[in-house]
Amino acid sequence: SLLTEFFDASISFISPLIESDAQLSGIIGVTMELIAQFEEQSTRLQFASLLAKSLCAQHSRAISMIFALLYPSHAQQQVHEQDGVVNTTFFNRLLLSATGNNTTLQLQLIANLIETVSGDASSSECDDSERDFYFLVIANHLSHSAFIREFSTVVLENNDRVPAEVDALCTQLFKTLFRLSSSGHAGTPQQQCLDHVRGLLSLKSFVTAVKELLLSAQQAGHSKLVLKALHLIKDQIENKSEKFKLQDAKQFLHDILVYLHSNVLFAASSTAKHGLKLDQVVLLILDKSVKKLHRFAIMHDWLVSIVPSLMEALRTAHGDGNGAICSHVLLLMCTLIAVLPRKQVLLPQFGEIIKVSVDILASSGAQSNTDADAAAANAEDDELLTLSALFCVECLMRDYRDYIGPYLEQILQCVLR
Repeated sequence: SLLTEFFDASISFISPLIESDAQLSGIIGVTMELIAQFEEQSTRLQFASLLAKSLCAQHSRAISMIFALLYPSHAQQQVHEQDGVVNTTFFNRLLLSATGNNTTLQLQLIANLIETVSGDASSSECDDSERDFYFLVIANHLSHSAFIREFSTVVLENNDRVPAEVDALCTQLFKTLFRLSSSGHAGTPQQQCLDHVRGLLSLKSFVTAVKELLLSAQQAGHSKLVLKALHLIKDQIENKSEKFKLQDAKQFLHDILVYLHSNVLFAASSTAKHGLKLDQVVLLILDKSVKKLHRFAIMHDWLVSIVPSLMEALRTAHGDGNGAICSHVLLLMCTLIAVLPRKQVLLPQFGEIIKVSVDILASSGAQSNTDADAAAANAEDDELLTLSALFCVECLMRDYRDYIGPYLEQILQCVLR
């Protein structure tokens, strides 16, 4: 106890006197050599935590320097003990103990750690395995129950809103991690970090950041990053929409959904790299948004306004034999039929929707009898297209039974074939 008090007091006295990274590195190096002499890992953790806690408040680079000194021997020990699987527990405990559950300080240290290890391979001192290890430490920390509990407390104490300083740190982390996904060393640990940070952002910051990143990726012609941004939006609507209030729904509609429909959907040629995949993901986002946000009346008018463009896409895709887009548009139309409170608004499109659906079912039946080899080559797409058409017919028969009469014979022929 006396030793730890003396050690803590000594480092706390020295910390304000450090004026350069060279001095900081020297003091950390000498101190860590002394700490390494302890046999018990718990003792090494205790003193390393005291060192980090005393230095990090004034020197944010201290944590990355301590990690760099600890990693080689620790990794070697873990590889020997666990057949090549490096355990991050020691480093996670160190980061948690060094910050005393201060969420803002933890995010600042994480930002510095990412900045340190995310440089170009030629300029960074970390190799790929060490870089991935640090990102794994960060991912584990952000998903740790202690961090989540403390972060939730901070939000609750701020009237259920993410404090501005914390939100700004998370936004910067989100942008940095997103851009890392375009580098050669982007991998699973980085993606885990990105997913965790996305969950920490306020909706306003997420919408602003992801739209900025999406626009930048589009302008650069980087379809892979556009696709990644779309998947983040899909995750956001799946995981966060239940907590949306009216203002949140308005912002998500105007800043994300309207932009996706006007500037991303069918903007790239379906023959271009990722072009077809982008359209499918956007249609999937629209479908999920309709299901999650139809409880807000502001969605209804906009949904009705985009129906003509969806029908045009359905006509074009059906004419071109693009089964993937046909499937997604039909499924989206099923959702619209199910959730829109005024069914009559889709009456102008009723006839065309059912004609396309019946035609798909009839073509599917004919192909299964005459062209089995071709059907087998595209079995998955054909199955999705057939199921989509069946779902659409089912929705129409349920919600528009008074108008279904002229098509009933054809529908039964297709279904019973």
